[in-house]
Amino acid sequence: MTLQERLTALATAIGVDMKGKAASTHGHANATPSVAGFMSAGDKAKLDALTITVSATAPANPNIGDLWVDTST
Repeated sequence: MTLQERLTALATAIGVDMKGKAASTHGHANATPSVAGFMSAGDKAKLDALTITVSATAPANPNIGDLWVDTST
């Protein structure tokens, strides 16, 4: 198979894979806790409820789902 034939086959395969996909210029609204956007409204509410601690000391009473970023190293 020549290089040109390989490139043509690759372009055809990419075209098939991209069929039905959104254009690269499409957009999404920002999600809010009550309105879906790029993520669901439920996921946005969960994300907003997270507590993120950035410290060298671990939180004394972390809640399930809290994030702690260890800056000691």
